[in-house]
Amino acid sequence: MSTALTHWLTLNQVPGIGPVTFRKLVSAFGSVDALWQATRLEFLEKGLSEQLYESIVVTKATNRTEATLKLMEKHNISAVTYLDPLYPQLLTHVADAPVLLFYKGLWDREKDALSLGVVGTRAVSEYGKQVTQEFVRELCGQGITIVSGLALGIDTVAHQTAVLAKGRTIAVLGCGVDIVYPSTNYQLADRIIAEGGMIVSEYLPGTPVDPAYFPQRNRIISGLSLGTLVVEAAEKSGALITATYALEQNREVFAVPNSIYTPNSAGCNRFIAANRAKLVRSANDILDELHIEQQKAATVSQLAFPEQDEESQLVRLLSKEALPLDAIIRESELPASVVSSTLTMLLLKGKVRDLGNNMFVSA
Repeated sequence: MSTALTHWLTLNQVPGIGPVTFRKLVSAFGSVDALWQATRLEFLEKGLSEQLYESIVVTKATNRTEATLKLMEKHNISAVTYLDPLYPQLLTHVADAPVLLFYKGLWDREKDALSLGVVGTRAVSEYGKQVTQEFVRELCGQGITIVSGLALGIDTVAHQTAVLAKGRTIAVLGCGVDIVYPSTNYQLADRIIAEGGMIVSEYLPGTPVDPAYFPQRNRIISGLSLGTLVVEAAEKSGALITATYALEQNREVFAVPNSIYTPNSAGCNRFIAANRAKLVRSANDILDELHIEQQKAATVSQLAFPEQDEESQLVRLLSKEALPLDAIIRESELPASVVSSTLTMLLLKGKVRDLGNNMFVSA
């Protein structure tokens, strides 16, 4: 491990020095090495406080850099600074982006220049799961890197689908990259890395999970992405924090609509109504908004949107005649929740028409 990185690791632990202040200090002294060697007099000559200098001196004497380096070696963790050519280009445009990122896996700046954040509720519904799978398959087929937070629910579905679609995905954690949270996603994290993706965090290896870290983590998800897709989000969902960061970072926000009677989509519907998010019904809507040229769109769509068994069943049923919802449930012998989510998906795909009064017919 280079001496330069040791300096970065130590200075990054100084209390009171966040990403913005860190950048100002490096700019004032010209380099991290110069900042490391700076004297009290040099601090005062640059108009910097003596208290800040003392904080750096104390951190040098009491820091845990040696322990961090051992953890990095033990768990095969690497680090990249904001001045490194490997540092993700999209994140460099975020004012408070981390000065250091810890990661497992490999950077791919070319692929990651086309990244999309995918976030949503932990209490994912069948509808949310199906939407996430179909959008992510299509986006991966178009070479889009999927960025999410490895949380339960939508995040997990997004990462899993990207891996299965042989796409690239990046998981951003709110703890050290050696501590996967939730622990049930350890195998998924390993699979992401094995398939060419990455696990990323701004927190030192060994940093335990803390709910206070999740909002900070969310700004990295949006910062790594051209835009953020919110699939299902309640009124106070953490996914909306990510969407708000995206707006502040001048990135696009997309949201999938759902029934006004579905609490877990109230946040999505509100963002759409307030023009804070663009309503999207397919991955193509996102690609069009981001001006990403679609390659072999028809073929990819056929591969990425395989018709589900339930969809085929309802389309066949409704191709004979228009039916009310209760008759569809009765004749299909499917659970009401499955019929509801499947009908919503078929409506989004344009395969079924809503005639009003809960009457549906094949389009």
